[in-house]
Amino acid sequence: MKQLKYQIIIGIAAILLALQPAHAQSVAKIGYFMDNAPYNHLLNPALVPARGYFSYPVIGSTVIESQSNLGFTNFIFPDPNGGPLLTFMHPSVTPDQFLSQLQDNNYIGINNRLSLLAFGFFVKQSFWNVEIATRATTHMNIPKPFFEFFKNGMSAEDGDVYDIKDLSFTAGMLSEASLGSSYEIIDGLRVGVKGKFLAGGARAKVGIDRLLIDMRQDQWTVESQAELNIHAAGLEFDSNAENPLEDFQYVKPGLAGMGFAADLGVNYAVLHSPLLTVNVSAAVLDIGRIKWKKEFNHVARAQGRIEYAGLED
Repeated sequence: MKQLKYQIIIGIAAILLALQPAHAQSVAKIGYFMDNAPYNHLLNPALVPARGYFSYPVIGSTVIESQSNLGFTNFIFPDPNGGPLLTFMHPSVTPDQFLSQLQDNNYIGINNRLSLLAFGFFVKQSFWNVEIATRATTHMNIPKPFFEFFKNGMSAEDGDVYDIKDLSFTAGMLSEASLGSSYEIIDGLRVGVKGKFLAGGARAKVGIDRLLIDMRQDQWTVESQAELNIHAAGLEFDSNAENPLEDFQYVKPGLAGMGFAADLGVNYAVLHSPLLTVNVSAAVLDIGRIKWKKEFNHVARAQGRIEYAGLED
């Protein structure tokens, strides 16, 4: 008879205290209680693998994680006549059919974690792990009127007005050097802690505070207000007195910020037998922050109005 093991998770408190917006610890959640998952300590520093490990430099572990309230079915629709799938812009897909599935604010986030060097080893009852990694995050917020503009265009005889607000894109990159330890206090009860030194490479946010599109039969008018806020060493902006960006140049790379963070975790094996395993586990991750250097902060703003009256002759 094959050995049967049920993992019952009574409680998992994985609180990701973001170092910056959209930063999240990236590791496959399916490996939380797997004995042969060497990186499960990324989700809870109290967890340990079945044995020590050494990760090949650079190519050891790469994790890509995405979050969104949009899906494939929001943009691809079946053909009512039985033909190939249709995109949301196809005339056979009605505006209500497409737009009714969207939220007022729609988001797409992608996190990437690359382990440059990692190894873990046991010392009696304790497990130690060391790692150097890079983390990159991106996040985009897309308000519903943005999609309404693309789908509907100018559909009313007297014209249409689209007031698009809070359209934004953020991105960040940092490096991380960590040292973690997990120790069995009593039989079945482990506690873990991990300290991290964080080196901020860059972070940026491009926000369109307002994009007003007024579409009439004889004229289209577009008014915009936007801002670029970026922390990056070696980046120089050329702006005029009103602060709009005219040009920029990248002089010399460097660190735009530094900080520290910690992970805390506990895991208790309530029951451990060949047939049944019951674990109670909790963790708090990324307690800390990065202090970004003010001298590397650059802000540029832009606003304008464009009128288009069509082509002559």
